[in-house]
Amino acid sequence: MAIPYSKSIAFNWFIQLPGSYKISLFNLVEILCFSILIVTYKRRSYSKIEKNILLALILIMLSRIISLLFAVKYEPIQFLSTIRFIEVILGIILLSGLLSSKENRQAFLSGLSIGLLAECIMGVYMVVDTGGFLRGIFLGIPSYQLMVLFVLYLLLLSKQENKIILILAITVLFTGIVATQTRAALIQLIIGLAITVIIAYKQKFLKNYFTVFISAFLLHSAILYSLQSVIEAANHRYEEAIKEGKHNIEDDDSAAGGGTIQYRLYLWDKSVGAFFSHPITGIGSGSFARQIDSLPQYFGVKLDRIDKSKPLSTHNTFLGVLAETGLVGIAVYFFWLFCIIRLVIYYINKSDKSAISTAVAIMLCIFIFSDFWSQQSFLPNMTYLTAFLLGYIQNRSVKVNNMNTVKA
Repeated sequence: MAIPYSKSIAFNWFIQLPGSYKISLFNLVEILCFSILIVTYKRRSYSKIEKNILLALILIMLSRIISLLFAVKYEPIQFLSTIRFIEVILGIILLSGLLSSKENRQAFLSGLSIGLLAECIMGVYMVVDTGGFLRGIFLGIPSYQLMVLFVLYLLLLSKQENKIILILAITVLFTGIVATQTRAALIQLIIGLAITVIIAYKQKFLKNYFTVFISAFLLHSAILYSLQSVIEAANHRYEEAIKEGKHNIEDDDSAAGGGTIQYRLYLWDKSVGAFFSHPITGIGSGSFARQIDSLPQYFGVKLDRIDKSKPLSTHNTFLGVLAETGLVGIAVYFFWLFCIIRLVIYYINKSDKSAISTAVAIMLCIFIFSDFWSQQSFLPNMTYLTAFLLGYIQNRSVKVNNMNTVKA
C-alpha cells in the first residue's frame, strides 16, 4: 500500500470530501485497517527511542492544530489534515510490533520483491509501448524509493550471497529506476551507493561489491541500449528542462531554472514569503495549496504558468513546515528528525546487523536529506521503514535479554 500513491494508474483514486479536501483511497483503507487492528492489538512495552518518535508525532499534530487556531484564513475541513499523523502513529505502533517477528519481516520483503518486479517490468513496458511518451511509473512515484532500497540491500548481500542472482536482480532494478525518468531516484541511488561503498570498504568485501555492481551496470547498459525509446524519453525530458530554463532566463533575468526546477524555486519563494508573513504559527496546516495565488513572495521568482493539475505542495518539507506551522512547527519537526537520526545511530552502534536493516537505515537518512527538495517525512515509505528498523531492534533486544536470562 506504500506504492499506489499518485501520478500513475491510481492518479484519480481520491475521495472528495466537503470543501477542497480530498483523501487518497489507499490512505483511507490504510487508516481503517490500522484503526481496526489497534482495537485487537496486544499491548507491549515501548523502548525510549520509540516513545520519543511517537511523542514527536503527537507534538507535530498539535503544532498543526495550533497553526489553524491562529490562522487568519482557513477552511474547517483543514483540521482533517492532522489525520495523516494519526495514520503515521498507528502505523509505527502496529508495524513495529509486527515486524519484530523475523517471519513477518521475511513476508514483508517477499511482498516487496514481487511488487517491485511487477513495477519494473510494467514500468519498462509503459515506456516502450508508448515510444517514451509515458514515464515508467506503473503504480506510483514512491516505488522508485523501494527500488533504490533493494539495490542497496542486494549490494550489501554481495558480502556472502550468490553473485549471479544478485547481478540479475540489480539489473532489473536499475532498468526500472531509469524507466521512471525520475531525477530524485538517481540522486537517492548515488547517495546510497556512496554510503554502501564505505561500508563495503570497512567490512572488507569491496571486491565482491564492485564485481556485482559493475557486472549489473554493464548488463543493464546492454539492455538499455536495446530499448532506444527509454533513452530517447530520458534525453527529451532533459532537453525540455534545459530549453525551458534558457527561454525563461533570456526573457526575464528574475526567472530561474527549468522544468520542475523553476517550478520548485517558485514554490519555495512562496513558502519563504508565507513564513515571513506569519513567522510564529504559520499560515495554517494545509493552507499553502489553497492560498498559493495570494501568498507573498520574498525573492520575486517568476513563473509563466502554473500547471493546476500538479499537487501544489512546497516540494520541500523544511519550507513547508515553516510556511504552514511557523517556528512552533519547525521546532517539533527538528525533534522528529533528531529521533529518527538517533534511531539510526542506535542501530549503527549495535553489533548484530543485517543487510536489509542496514539498507533501511541508509534510506531513512536519504529520506531526511531528500526533505530539502521534496517531501518524504510522514509519507508511507518513511513510516514503514521506520517501523521496520524499530521492529528489528526490538527483536534483537528481546533475544539478547533472553540469552542473558539463560546465562544467569
